[in-house]
Amino acid sequence: MLLTALLSTVLAAAPAPAHPIATDAFAIRARKAYIGAGPAIEDCVVLLDGGRVREVGRGVRVPDGTPLVEYDGVLTAGLIACGSYDGIASGTTDPTRAYLPEARIADAFAPAHPDFGRLLEAGITSVLLVPRPENVIGGVTALVKTSGGTIVKRDAQLAVALSTNALLFNREPTSYSQALMQLDEMLARPKGTLARAKAGELPVLLQVGPEHEISRAIGFARKHGLKGTLFGAELAGEMAAEIRESGLAVVFHPLWFGSDRRALRSVVALSEAGVPFAFALHAPDRSPEALRISAALCVRAGLPLEAGLQALTANAARIAGVADKLGRVERGLSADLVVWSGDPLDLSSRPTHVYVDGVLAHAAPIPAPVKD
Repeated sequence: MLLTALLSTVLAAAPAPAHPIATDAFAIRARKAYIGAGPAIEDCVVLLDGGRVREVGRGVRVPDGTPLVEYDGVLTAGLIACGSYDGIASGTTDPTRAYLPEARIADAFAPAHPDFGRLLEAGITSVLLVPRPENVIGGVTALVKTSGGTIVKRDAQLAVALSTNALLFNREPTSYSQALMQLDEMLARPKGTLARAKAGELPVLLQVGPEHEISRAIGFARKHGLKGTLFGAELAGEMAAEIRESGLAVVFHPLWFGSDRRALRSVVALSEAGVPFAFALHAPDRSPEALRISAALCVRAGLPLEAGLQALTANAARIAGVADKLGRVERGLSADLVVWSGDPLDLSSRPTHVYVDGVLAHAAPIPAPVKD
């Protein structure tokens, strides 16, 4: 049923108006808006100026002479994919070396890559670029926008893979114990990014899989006083109390139709425990739609709607270290906005208009009329 709804989005809803504005200062009125935590606001007005939100709310007065664009749709902050491989111009792994602490994925960012157009069409305005977990230390992640070539945060997290993916038979370390021993030695005399991580200045992204890897990562972070996020911990909800005590956040792998209900319940359990979480995308391996589908499936499994939306916006921004810039429709934050034909986690809806820094970056084509 969900798949049918998703595939029918091209024909869903009446076409939205075009964007006629050619100025930095204008206003948007939407039938409904989710601007952050809390319920939706009906008849919401957003004033924009210079690529930022100047004012937002119901009944906000539009100053005389300010252009107004009106949408019969639902407005949200732009979605944030908290982990993906899109738009990379060159390889970000090295099969000959296990440790790449000074590698920066921002250096491989290709703003004109066609991947970003597909993300915009799905309402994704920012993405956390991460290295694949093939090196024990894969380098430093970066948060970038999908339009305009903006690197929001060049040094977001230090990626550390405590999973079997990083253990190769022809390169040390070849075992968990050896990897942890070598990491302990490096953190005993840290330099560069490792010193920043040890000092709490640079969060870590701990790439993990099954529960034993989650436990190992929690112990490693606790031992060295590291802050950050468990990345890929599919069943993290079954260890919710331990994760909450650790202070780590969680980024889940993307979910899809037919995903194990145990994985869906894991997300719900983590939310109930009060642990901040978001979703990765892993595009271009996965469809950009997988981000929104992940949250929608969890809502169907019992996750509160607000928690699902927060995982795609405010919580994702917080985990990526950009909560002061993105993730909410709030005064002073970037005007990264999406107008949907209906509620964003209703998979019969689609993004009709996507703004990045107050500039219209994507407008959905108007569906052709159905002939009798």
